[in-house]
Amino acid sequence: MPARPEPAARLADYYGGADVRARLLEYCGAPGGSSEPSALGLAAYGGRSRLTEPEGAPVAQGQGWLGLAALLREGADVCRSLADQEGTLLQIDLDYCDPDRPADPYLRPAHCFRRLAPVYEAVLDAFLHYGLRPLVLMTARGYHFTLRALRSGGLYADLVRLGVVGDSLAGSSGAPDATAALQRERAHQGAGKLLEHLCHDVVRRCGPKSTLPVTVADVAPPGRGPFACLDISAYGDPVRSRFARCAFSANQKAWMGGLTPEHPFVIVLPRDGEGHESLLSAREDLRRSAARAERACARIPDVAWAPAWLDAYQRSELGRFHRLFEQGPHAERSAWSYTYDVLDVDALPPCARLPLRHPDPYLLTPLHLRTVVRLFRDLGWHPRSIAELVRSRYERGGTASALWRRYDAQTRALFYTRVLLGCLAAGLEPAGAFTCDTQSARGACPACGCGFDLARLRGPYRPFS
Repeated sequence: MPARPEPAARLADYYGGADVRARLLEYCGAPGGSSEPSALGLAAYGGRSRLTEPEGAPVAQGQGWLGLAALLREGADVCRSLADQEGTLLQIDLDYCDPDRPADPYLRPAHCFRRLAPVYEAVLDAFLHYGLRPLVLMTARGYHFTLRALRSGGLYADLVRLGVVGDSLAGSSGAPDATAALQRERAHQGAGKLLEHLCHDVVRRCGPKSTLPVTVADVAPPGRGPFACLDISAYGDPVRSRFARCAFSANQKAWMGGLTPEHPFVIVLPRDGEGHESLLSAREDLRRSAARAERACARIPDVAWAPAWLDAYQRSELGRFHRLFEQGPHAERSAWSYTYDVLDVDALPPCARLPLRHPDPYLLTPLHLRTVVRLFRDLGWHPRSIAELVRSRYERGGTASALWRRYDAQTRALFYTRVLLGCLAAGLEPAGAFTCDTQSARGACPACGCGFDLARLRGPYRPFS
């Protein structure tokens, strides 16, 4: 019996189909029959070159198809940039997560996607409440819900007004048109705020309907076990540094990491209103996936206006917290940065001492970052001051410099501090949920019996509790 071809060779053959290529280009923003995508970059993962991190490749004017064709010949996963010439992408990534059984979405997909179903419906309902119908793709562990705010529309202008770009990005675009690049970055940051508000709505809608705990960041609930993660972390980095897997692309990440040797890939398929069962049966079958490309639509829907969504956000507790966050005393960082360097880390509980002393990797992990954010909130620090403390540790505390060549320390610090404390401000997390017991149950306690009692560390600053 002849040996089965390597996954890259099989995928290169699959990508040779005209319908598959057409759907990939459609997701990248190419109009019907055109080879010019509006996405400002493409990226690859896996394939013959065995790339282990997405590598961005700018799409030159007139060379869109040539750039994509090279990735397809590699048999690579194909990703498009979130940066787009025609507007701003708004995307929520819903994932099934289980720290103790990370291969379950590949080994027991029917079980995992059945448990995700109430959260999937809640995300759709939250969008439909504002009259919006996103494109939904089934990914390896869940779904992507995606819309595009047209640059010519009112929603895009609203996102630009909402977006606040830190000093690290405001004057360092390096793009030929720095003004347009800055506007694109502000729209990206504004999109993150509206999506954060929508995620809060989803958590409330799920309530008892979901058998899975639902989080707005990749932080396991107490007791570990599986949970549903509403991931908007793409908005914690500059827009041109983030990519999303295309419709009808492969996803080889788990196989590349040695997690699922018997499942080398799944194909990212549009759900198109179908039940998840039919997609699960097709996503590892290249012939059936290619046949779906004949009739599917992979175009990201455009939105010109969403006034009801904007109004609901601005009137919400989260919107109020965001305004407080941006007006914090440390918004002008230069006058305060020295205070972070003289912080007595030894006086802190071990669960906060560890990530502050070793920011790489601990302060880059949402679980340990949450510890620092919640501790200093309870000690009475202003949320913006906490974010700048995190930034200072990223920049000076030994965090891998290669990471910040692609991403941005301040943008990530501001985003995660805002998201983690925003859940508290909006009432999604009880104010008393940060205790030694809950830290231990989450696996965030490195030294039981340390003598500290987190429940008693309560400072005077209470602007949102």
